[in-house]
Amino acid sequence: MTAEELQTLASFAEAAMIACFGASWPFAVRRTWRTKQVAGISPAFLGLIFLGYAAGLAFKLARWTADPGGRWVIALYILNFLLVGTEIVLYLRFRDSGGDSPGGAPDDCCQAAGVGR
Repeated sequence: MTAEELQTLASFAEAAMIACFGASWPFAVRRTWRTKQVAGISPAFLGLIFLGYAAGLAFKLARWTADPGGRWVIALYILNFLLVGTEIVLYLRFRDSGGDSPGGAPDDCCQAAGVGR
């Protein structure tokens, strides 16, 4: 296998990895937008993933001239970076909504009435 073929294979493998990692983000963003609930979402996890995509993107941009065949993978990094960024913005938007249901209203009528506190 030539160096060029090996580089092409590496680019496809990287693209497959990024596509697989990124496949869930549209569903996560849609769920957060639809329910306006962020219970169970870890801001630390989102931050680490965001930084990871930023680092990968920086690496690909730094190798722009050295790896012209792998430039198209940058689009996947940008897409995932934007989707994770959107999830972070939604988390920040809805984290203080209070309660567990959309609109900030508590689910339990007893909790709303102050019973059991």
